[in-house]
Amino acid sequence: MRLLPAVAAALALAAPSATAQTLQVVINEVNLTKSAQWIELYNPTASNVKLGGWSIYHATTTANRFGDYWWGFPANSEIKAGDYVRIHWGALIQTPTDKRNMYTGHTNWHFLFGHGFEAFDSTQGAIAICTTQNNKQVNAANVFSDWWQWGTTGFKRESVATGNKPVSLWSPNMFAPKVPAGASLMRLAFLDKFPHPLSALRQDFSPTPLADNAEGIKAESIGSPCGRKTVGCLLVANDLSYHGNADFSIAVKNTTGIFENMLYIINLGKMTKYGATPLICDILDPAAPGFTTPFFTTTPNSTTTKVPLTVSGINGAKIYIQAVVFGSIPSGYESFTNRLAITLSK
Repeated sequence: MRLLPAVAAALALAAPSATAQTLQVVINEVNLTKSAQWIELYNPTASNVKLGGWSIYHATTTANRFGDYWWGFPANSEIKAGDYVRIHWGALIQTPTDKRNMYTGHTNWHFLFGHGFEAFDSTQGAIAICTTQNNKQVNAANVFSDWWQWGTTGFKRESVATGNKPVSLWSPNMFAPKVPAGASLMRLAFLDKFPHPLSALRQDFSPTPLADNAEGIKAESIGSPCGRKTVGCLLVANDLSYHGNADFSIAVKNTTGIFENMLYIINLGKMTKYGATPLICDILDPAAPGFTTPFFTTTPNSTTTKVPLTVSGINGAKIYIQAVVFGSIPSGYESFTNRLAITLSK
């Protein structure tokens, strides 16, 4: 996910130190796919937390609608220490085999204050955890335990939640970009354990309900560039290599783009191709069948290749990639980059 420049700057200025914050129940993932919408909460504390009397708040900017909705947790609801619950939004009430799943229902009677509900919209929305179901308390800042928003600002009670004291959950006017169709918005806990989630939010095309979104991400550089080129070419990974990341890419630095080509050398480790399970070289170059090595023309200064990590069969893999850059005019040369070891999380 790309943060808006103003958002990133505001985050750097506004976010307090982790020592000033307290671990609490947080939103962990919101699945915005129309066919299966849900909110996942995570309890990072060492104690079980009673959710009876709490609610989920959903705000929208949809024209001619209420724009604010509450669903109340049943009286006996609980989230275990270090565990998750998933609230299926607008779903028919049913008896789950896993009690960590909860269903909101789909009529006005199932929601608080007679407002009913709206389905989630991937282009705009806000989600919050509230520690009350009392309509006289919904404008009190201290009842908002966590708050996410995407696509825009200006939601009802945004100013209340972002003014939460002593530590603000979310600075005013900060928002994540709208989410592509088919993706969820998730929090990477290893980037931010505390309720300042914007720096840790990512789009994910492979949601993992009731489980960790991703482990620590690794993209390790091995060795150094070498070869017959004045300035060596360096291979780097852009963004985080979690499975479901459509924005992941690799780049070869110090390319000229003038009569220069390159190819990738790929070691798939334990990965093999069975049936339709794709290899990483298929992802790099969809037109290349089987084990064909992708071949590219370079661009000035840096050559970037998008590697969307959204296909099945590659989660958990470790991939080794190296590039070789060839020049032809005025004199031939070849330059080997360092080797990049990419571990795919989740």
